[in-house]
Amino acid sequence: MSVENQRLDSSNTTANGQIINIKQGADIMSRPKFTASLNLEQHKLKAVIGQYSVEPAVPCGLSDCRKPHNRGYLILTEDDVETSIGLMCGRKYFGESFKAAKTIYDKQAAAISHKAQLVTLMAQRDEYLKRVDEITAQPNGARWLDRNIRRFAEQFPQEIVAAIYQRAERGQDKVFETRIATDEELQSQREKGVPESRLERYIREDRGALRGLRIFRRNIRGILIQDIKVPLDALDLGDVEAPSATLIKRVSNLAATIDVKFLEAEALLEEAKLFFDADNLDLLRYLEVPKSALRELEKMNWEIA
Repeated sequence: MSVENQRLDSSNTTANGQIINIKQGADIMSRPKFTASLNLEQHKLKAVIGQYSVEPAVPCGLSDCRKPHNRGYLILTEDDVETSIGLMCGRKYFGESFKAAKTIYDKQAAAISHKAQLVTLMAQRDEYLKRVDEITAQPNGARWLDRNIRRFAEQFPQEIVAAIYQRAERGQDKVFETRIATDEELQSQREKGVPESRLERYIREDRGALRGLRIFRRNIRGILIQDIKVPLDALDLGDVEAPSATLIKRVSNLAATIDVKFLEAEALLEEAKLFFDADNLDLLRYLEVPKSALRELEKMNWEIA
């Protein structure tokens, strides 16, 4: 039986034991028990059995309203009649009984969604874990990136390492060189009417932008291991029928983000190639750090491993 229209255990169901999946207005109005105009005086609410968000709008099934709703609920009455109703009409005309029925429905819908997500993740878990291993071990992969970040931190002058981490955190990639203004530049300022006391005697020139700084702000091991592998390893199909609120949240978050996390990890590997490029590393000499660190940098003959 599909998760879309699933009969569930009696301890965890709506009043009629079923959740109805609604994709379009016809899914509501074509149902055998559906009525397009429900007289409130003749029917009492039993359960909320579905929720919809559709185009075009579906007329409210209450005879006292009939206003079209794009979003609303499919309800079941005690005498086994179904109709559509908007949230405001539900609250207005059914009061606490609607609130209670909607609470039951929301919990059951969340449980079904959790089950679908968990079953899907379990089915794909081996494939996901294999992908983690591949990204880790491949040439220029996560292990390569971790190794070279450690080497950079250990072998480069500490003032430069600190400056790089600071720039990565602040998103500051531009580097500049400050030099003494030439006589021609000073004369040009004078000709423009700049007083002698206000002449810019030092010129700050743009030397480019450091690429790949994000590898110092986002840990690829944290993405692959903590964000993906550990949560996948913790999944258990035994949690399907009676999930805790914490588990539902964790599974929902993993299902929503796992593909994005893989893309983020792969993007970091591309950024690492940019950062460790020789031309990019050459820009480190323009960092605003003590001259002793720059002299030490100049003597280095560092190669990526």
